[in-house]
Amino acid sequence: MVVMAAYKAINRTEITLWAEDIYAAHQAEHLSSSPLEEPTSPPSISHDYFADRVSQPESSSRQLHRQDPSKYSLAQSENGSERSMADSEASAKGATRTAFTKTLQLEFVKPPLLMCDFDDTERGGEELETVKKMRETIQLFADGLSVLGSDSHNLLGSLDRLPQMDRVRFRKFKDMVQSDELSRDTYGQTPPIDDLIKAVSTGKELDRSEGALEDRWNFYLHKPLIELVIATSTHAKALTLVSTKCTLIKPGYLLDASNSTYALPSAKIDYIICFAATRELEQIYEKIQCMPKTYIKTWNNARDFHQIPFAVNIETEPAATSWTEGKHQMAIWMHALLERFRYFESWKRVAEHASTKMPCFPLVLVQGHDWRVVILSEDDKQRIMWDSIMIGDTRNCFDLVKLVAVLHWILHWAVTEYLPWLKTIAP
Repeated sequence: MVVMAAYKAINRTEITLWAEDIYAAHQAEHLSSSPLEEPTSPPSISHDYFADRVSQPESSSRQLHRQDPSKYSLAQSENGSERSMADSEASAKGATRTAFTKTLQLEFVKPPLLMCDFDDTERGGEELETVKKMRETIQLFADGLSVLGSDSHNLLGSLDRLPQMDRVRFRKFKDMVQSDELSRDTYGQTPPIDDLIKAVSTGKELDRSEGALEDRWNFYLHKPLIELVIATSTHAKALTLVSTKCTLIKPGYLLDASNSTYALPSAKIDYIICFAATRELEQIYEKIQCMPKTYIKTWNNARDFHQIPFAVNIETEPAATSWTEGKHQMAIWMHALLERFRYFESWKRVAEHASTKMPCFPLVLVQGHDWRVVILSEDDKQRIMWDSIMIGDTRNCFDLVKLVAVLHWILHWAVTEYLPWLKTIAP
């Protein structure tokens, strides 16, 4: 076993170095990066729904970020903006290099996991029908169709409180009120206009000041917005939000590439929307066997939160960080989750029937203001992460309403489609 472990380590190192050599040549010919902007001053959040976290105890690191920006901003340090630009450029190059290496590593697992643009048939082949259907529904909401339900009069009657462009867009797109094709009320209600305005205002304050700090974006905007989406969903009682920032993939062999001599690097994502505990799920959990060669008994690919299955996976990045790094973290995380499914005792029996084939997964990636969905699918040969659908942002209320509608639909999919399938593969 020691010899085999050493062999794997050697081969893993060789592949990583090989990937880095390819990257270096690729970078010299094609790649360049742009300096990132530095934050200027800390935000002064003064809202109720999104700022109630200000009064909560904060870690020492978060307290540091709330100090005078001159004490930690490179842009105002003794070396001035030149040092800030150099550090930002080095950080961007390092992130691009890491992403390139991870892309190659993911393509060598079995089954391989490819990063592919929608409609790229040369690389990914024809999209599965489940992918096409999910993509179409999400895209319609993202385009503004039927994003307002029967309660839309509450919002449309208060347009005078919104900036001019929001008023113009809402009045122009009155057909956004739900159609027969997309029944908005089935998925949830549009949040109160006060919460929409506060979310947009909070995002702008963060963008003006500490756009480069992920914890600030998460604490003041991303997490409370996800909580608001859940609270206004028709499935609010069936779902709950948990932070997985400190959760690691367990057992480690879920990262092993099947029939390969190396393993993927570990990864974690920021948030999981979990299914709330029910007696039925508890009874299923009692029958789940421990993972092979371990004492780990879990629904998922992590030892934490092992008694409740994951519903929706969310990875966040700050505004000044490339979202592609989050995409690769999500890809590794989902590879391990799909590998975990194969250890359920019912997996082989279920996988043989077309009616119970693995669904495709809508995965949520956030970069500062911007929210997008990638779709992960699997067939007999490979896994593909289809990239991507912009589903909205928090820069204005119009695009925020679209974002909420898409997330409501994803929560509905998790409860009505994904959970029934998950119950069929578990004992």
